[in-house]
Amino acid sequence: MLLLAVQISFAAPAIPGDTDGDGLSDVLEDVNGNNRMDGFETDRMNADTDRGGEADGAEVRAGRNPLLQVDDFTWDKDEDGLTNGEEFEKRTNPSKADTDNDGVGDKEDPFPLDARYKVDLDKDGIPDEYERLHAQNPEVPDAAEDPDEDGLTNAEEFQKQTEPENPDTDLDGVTDGEEVAKETDPTVAPCLALMDAPPAGFPDAAGHWAERFIELLHRTQTIADKKSIVEGYLFKSDRYFLPDREISRYELLKITLMSTCAPWRTEGVAAARSFTDVPEIVPIDASEDLRRRSRVMYTGLDRGIVEGYPEGDFRPDIVVNRAEAVAMLLRATGIQTTGIEADLPFSDIPEDAWYKEILKTAHANDIIDGYADNTFRAGDPITRAEAAKIVALLMERNTSVHSTQGN
Repeated sequence: MLLLAVQISFAAPAIPGDTDGDGLSDVLEDVNGNNRMDGFETDRMNADTDRGGEADGAEVRAGRNPLLQVDDFTWDKDEDGLTNGEEFEKRTNPSKADTDNDGVGDKEDPFPLDARYKVDLDKDGIPDEYERLHAQNPEVPDAAEDPDEDGLTNAEEFQKQTEPENPDTDLDGVTDGEEVAKETDPTVAPCLALMDAPPAGFPDAAGHWAERFIELLHRTQTIADKKSIVEGYLFKSDRYFLPDREISRYELLKITLMSTCAPWRTEGVAAARSFTDVPEIVPIDASEDLRRRSRVMYTGLDRGIVEGYPEGDFRPDIVVNRAEAVAMLLRATGIQTTGIEADLPFSDIPEDAWYKEILKTAHANDIIDGYADNTFRAGDPITRAEAAKIVALLMERNTSVHSTQGN
């Protein structure tokens, strides 16, 4: 039987006034003091009132019902050969004999949570199906071996779903072991890298409070086409960033998609809806700017990052307010925006604001801060510098998209 980490007591240490020794005092068991067991009470003369195999006190302390057999940790609710406590340890469903629906019961299944795997002949913790796929012998226990010499054992390769015969599963130039040590994903190749040589800085970003973030985005480029996340505006012979200028919906969406390695939508494929001011399928002779705008906006639509307006347009050139910008950026990164209990330090956020949970998530992750007067000013337009800061911080936290290439 599986040794449970969860403590189950059948006869708890004696406490004053605990006749049956179940860890509950007689006063707690005979609530109304009439010296008999009523329907809502446990039996002060029986340590296991529901006869499920677990003491009443242990059930109460664990938040289970001492009057219900089937939730006892020593009971086998689904009759699969595993007690509820063993199911808890294995993370299987105590109400379902075959948790992963693969036709093998939880007790017999060496991998009861993954329907892809059913057999482990050599009992080395690696499924036969995985070993055959990677040209390994399922009859020889080899979990501790490292045939591709990448620093990960075969067992670790299985856990990470990397290729035990290939030291660099995602072919990004970094071995699987190195990626695991750096806490990056060894199965996904990054799409961003720092330029080998820093580009010429933006003259108007020098000394600006957001200079670090602007220059980081300027120096970070896509590996595929060597495009900087931000390139600025060309005036005469110099490029300027215009940090204090308001940013448009199109501009923010473009740098958001580039910084998160979002795959661009395929041209010519119908979208869920069309915008009246941006064509879904551009003509062959369309300008490069129009083609880029269409690709950016419909990629954002496909990924659920942006929506159009009720009138049917997208309005790519209108400015974005601070709340809308944060919402767009968090949607793009997939960060969960619920469950943050901490209060916002801003004094100007209405209780019923649609963006309140979004701001709480961003603030809890040190992505945003407010003004000196403790306001956030959600409805104010966000500047290019403010947007650059949020994008850069989110990108730095997302180690799966950027590599260590460059200096």
